[in-house]
Amino acid sequence: MPAELRVDPGDEQRFYELADALLARLAAEIGELQPSPEALHRSGEMIGDSLLEWKWRYGDGRLGHWTAADIDEYLLGFFPGQMPSEDQLVADAPACVSEFMRFLDHRGQLDGDSAEDLAAHCEALREEFRAAAFDRRRWGISKTFAMQMQAEGMDPSDPEALQRWMADFNSRPFEERDRIIGPALVGRLGEPNLETPKGDSDRLAEGLSRLTDARLDNGMAEIEREIAAEIRHARELLHSALPGEWDRKPPEPELSQACEAIRAGLDDGGHPFDWIRRAGGVGAGQQNSDEELIVRCVAGTMSPTEETGLDPGVEAMIMSLEDADWLGAVVSAVRSGPGSPADPASLVAGIHSCKEVDVADDYDPGNDGFVEAAFEILSPAWLALQVVDAAERLTPLGAWALPRALALVWSD
Repeated sequence: MPAELRVDPGDEQRFYELADALLARLAAEIGELQPSPEALHRSGEMIGDSLLEWKWRYGDGRLGHWTAADIDEYLLGFFPGQMPSEDQLVADAPACVSEFMRFLDHRGQLDGDSAEDLAAHCEALREEFRAAAFDRRRWGISKTFAMQMQAEGMDPSDPEALQRWMADFNSRPFEERDRIIGPALVGRLGEPNLETPKGDSDRLAEGLSRLTDARLDNGMAEIEREIAAEIRHARELLHSALPGEWDRKPPEPELSQACEAIRAGLDDGGHPFDWIRRAGGVGAGQQNSDEELIVRCVAGTMSPTEETGLDPGVEAMIMSLEDADWLGAVVSAVRSGPGSPADPASLVAGIHSCKEVDVADDYDPGNDGFVEAAFEILSPAWLALQVVDAAERLTPLGAWALPRALALVWSD
């Protein structure tokens, strides 16, 4: 396989250069086909783009190396979780994946399984893939919101429409909101049950354990000392990783405008401000400066100061995010700067690319999906706090508030 098709997880510029070049060539070849297959003409570039994105962010970074196992993960995992489950796109996807493999093979850039074996595997998965794509339990939360907007006649790519829809959604009764996002949460967590938590993730079990009132045993004092030392080390890493950050003034008018909206949301209540208020300890009517308000609200989403009122399983997922997860996600996002992707997948990628985070050699990549799901829970709150914009990109206010909120969480 040509070495130039291998891209490191943190090399975003290199990835987009290679992906753009490949997709431009793919588009040219589609245009040259006579007659052009309808599925490839309709959806080929979109599927090709998402295949490359998945291989870079979630796979091994070898954009030309594909196996049947990769196809399984893309068609049965990534696509149902993040790609639009529209009838035509779902119908086109297996054929488009097959043709993309043949495209790489024709260019001499396919390594791994043969193009024909991969094409046969795509066809064999067609029915299972279709069922997965329309199973709402497999959808991510961001996708769930986007699909619901489309079902209600709204354009999720329109930032103003998204803001209006989110405001309306947050005012709906809990039962209606749960009907919409509940299946996605159940798919990630299993049915919530504090006594017998569902799922096989140690991270979820750890998060649930933090919510209990277990008595201190004789070894707890030593454990607390170890935890305190770890937090001090994490705080030192945070400050040293962003040396020019701490004297920077907050962006205006972004801060004052955001805090005006936040105060209105806290006063009115409704999701997500109901749980933001409890998590950050910022009750309606409290007198906080703008800087204190935004930092305390964001810190509350990272480490709630009290029970949030969220489903116990959902709250457990937030609590199960570890110090290293937060350090890597926040430092990488701030280094990338305002306008950079801050969606859950990008935050997880940031953990792996952050030089201050030492990922163990025996780390199970399967945990990434759980971490991403935890960040997805925070997406509506971060949008409401204007940490991210409607396209889930870091805002100037978010770049200022995130490290300060994390420093507050790790303060003495």
